[in-house]
Amino acid sequence: MERITVNLNQRGAAALKAVMDLTEDSKTDCINRAVTIYAFIEKVLSEGCSVLVQESDSTEPQRLVIF
Repeated sequence: MERITVNLNQRGAAALKAVMDLTEDSKTDCINRAVTIYAFIEKVLSEGCSVLVQESDSTEPQRLVIF
């Protein structure tokens, strides 16, 4: 286990709260999952691949862009 301190801006804090409300997970669990997902996405993108997001069955997949 590694203990760290994270300073979130207002947008980050609101996003964390939204995820906690949706999942009922703790702050720690939400942040761990977020970092894991971010690492996966960065790995895929660094390999020249794309990540697609489809909002519903009736919409076309969109390429995920991370700034």
